[in-house]
Amino acid sequence: MEGRWNGELTSIPPHEEGTQVCSSELAYREEGSFMSFVLKSLIVLLGAWHLRQMRTSISGLTTTQYCWIKPAADGILKVETDDPSLRGSDITMQEVGLNILIITATSKRTGRPVMVETITSIDNARRLRTVQRFDETGGFRSVYIMNEKRVVDAVSGAMERFDAATMGF
Repeated sequence: MEGRWNGELTSIPPHEEGTQVCSSELAYREEGSFMSFVLKSLIVLLGAWHLRQMRTSISGLTTTQYCWIKPAADGILKVETDDPSLRGSDITMQEVGLNILIITATSKRTGRPVMVETITSIDNARRLRTVQRFDETGGFRSVYIMNEKRVVDAVSGAMERFDAATMGF
């Protein structure tokens, strides 16, 4: 899953601007720290994957979200994010078989899921992501569907090199 992925995002209910462009970048960093302006604190993460997700509307407005992923148990990862809509949530990522990851954000207050994301790896170059969003009572808010392809170098065909040090953390 490391590297850069680009694709299209569709939502239900549909956004006024229609389909958006999405991009995800994931890289592992042995050590590092960053200043979280959303959380207003300095966070030090050693041995974590750093994920940057971006959505760009047809008008050119880009929304960026950062996540930091650390191993918690066999096949289970703990996720931290600067997404304000997921504050007050416990977020875990779990492998389900060889080709599926499930990310679940559970409200600490109600114990109900507020976000469930499924990442299905079709092969080394393609994946499909679906994100279901709920309010704290379990009421449906939206579904996002992202059809993504891995970005590769046009000349060599190699996976595009990606360095978390340049991600703006």
